[in-house]
Amino acid sequence: MPNTPPNNPVLSTPVDQSYLFGTILTFVFTVPSDIDDNKLVFNLELDINNPINSSSSYYKTCQSRFNNGTTNGKWEVQDGVGTYVTLPTGGIDSSYYGRTAKVTIKKQLTTQFPNIETIWYWRIGASDLLAGCQVFNRVVFAQGVFCSG
Repeated sequence: MPNTPPNNPVLSTPVDQSYLFGTILTFVFTVPSDIDDNKLVFNLELDINNPINSSSSYYKTCQSRFNNGTTNGKWEVQDGVGTYVTLPTGGIDSSYYGRTAKVTIKKQLTTQFPNIETIWYWRIGASDLLAGCQVFNRVVFAQGVFCSG
């Protein structure tokens, strides 16, 4: 049976057309389900282009599979009682489907921080964590926009 990509993460914060201040950005989303019941990892992408273009000089990305709390952001997911815990680099299983997750990036700790005052677009992608296969389904990314100042 062929692998089926996971469903879309549902973006919640920042809301569309937000204006954000400061040197800390937090992106919140709902963990999707995966019909194959595989572990999931996530990818945050930022760009001033819509659609997001990985060839852009402004393109930024960080992935939960490299979760170190600094250069790739601080990735967290809610546990069974609603407390945020570190999202494992090896992915999360079906017990986390439908829970809230977030990634926080701090300007002083990462090169992934948007560094010009303009409109930025963001999207979170989910991927099955299969043996050696970590391809993010770029067709079904959800997307939001925010302004960074």
